[in-house]
Amino acid sequence: MQVRVFESHDIASTLKKVKESLGPDALILSTRTIRGKGLGMLAKSTVEVTAAIDNDPPPGSWLALKKKRPPPPVPARAYDSKGQGLTYEELEQETEPLPPMEKVEIRTNRNPADLRFLHGEIKELKKLVENLLNEKTAFEAQLEDAGRKQSNEEARLAPVRKALSGYGINDLAAELILRAAGEDTETEQFEPPDRLTAFLRKTMNAMSRVSEPIRPLAGSQKRVALIGPTGVGKTTTIAKLAAHHLQNHGNSIALVTVDTYRIAAVEQLKIYGEIMKLPVEVVMKPAQLRRMFEKHADKELVLIDTAGRSPRDLESLEELTSFFNPAFGIENHLVLSANTAANDLDEAVRRFSCLPLHSLIFTKLDESVQLGTLLNIPTRHSYPVSYLTNGQKVPEDILFPTREMIADIIMKGAG
Repeated sequence: MQVRVFESHDIASTLKKVKESLGPDALILSTRTIRGKGLGMLAKSTVEVTAAIDNDPPPGSWLALKKKRPPPPVPARAYDSKGQGLTYEELEQETEPLPPMEKVEIRTNRNPADLRFLHGEIKELKKLVENLLNEKTAFEAQLEDAGRKQSNEEARLAPVRKALSGYGINDLAAELILRAAGEDTETEQFEPPDRLTAFLRKTMNAMSRVSEPIRPLAGSQKRVALIGPTGVGKTTTIAKLAAHHLQNHGNSIALVTVDTYRIAAVEQLKIYGEIMKLPVEVVMKPAQLRRMFEKHADKELVLIDTAGRSPRDLESLEELTSFFNPAFGIENHLVLSANTAANDLDEAVRRFSCLPLHSLIFTKLDESVQLGTLLNIPTRHSYPVSYLTNGQKVPEDILFPTREMIADIIMKGAG
């Protein structure tokens, strides 16, 4: 194998030298650029190519076969009539020109009607894309407009939301009031205090639920029981109800207690009975309650006091249920303290619902800072309010609520 090194100012010139020297079959082994001497742009570089040619290729290789081939025959017209050789230029002039190529016409088998159909389809697609873009723009405009309206509505309802929070209105009741505010097209703004007050009073009046006071039934006996957690004021409320009935309907009343857990509660009710000259019965077992009703069958009203039960004490709740046979027709009023935490009030209503509840009585309004409970609990549990108490005095500190009264108490306090 013959190996040689070639240099020139660029790669093309160097490869030309390789081809001229070693022929087209030369093998390029390596190339590199050699930086010239000098400073900066004045320094000239050269390209170095190392190439090789196999003078004796291995038998059977394409190069060996190529060498064995005889040289191509000299064209017959390569010499003139005098035997003189012709140059490449002269040889080219002697060669007859090739006939011109025939023009090839490219034909298509597509029907012109198909092309018109295709153009129509493209036109429809363009129109569809334009419609989609227009719809997208319109939809974005609607979203932007809805966002502005929502922002404006939030700003409009901000005074309502703030007032409800100050009254202690919970999320459910507040959502109903805010929904009503959003639908109130007559009031553009709630910023002026008189507008806000008028709206809240009107809305709370509509949402409040109340029941009629206890009244004697013509020809039958009215039986009312007060049930509820411990310490909510059931015994004192029984005394207030008895005093009110005594003043307005007469003394056809019997007082009953099934509170055998607290001797003080029994004694307290007996004291109230002695003051009002009303009979007081103590019931220890469910069977005794039936005999008591038979004993006082002539009474218009029977008021039943019960021992306070913890809403989580399921055993005591079952015991209470055993006293109140549905056949007795007892009207159960659940007594709750207005200053109890909202979660505890919800739990009490759920637990005491094991008995059929007629209504709710809220006590200790005078000890409560926020009175949104008067709307929250009836709204959530769908029970009306029958009585409110705002102090310990008998019989003065009892209220017979109306819708308007509940709204005023929530907005102004119990007073």
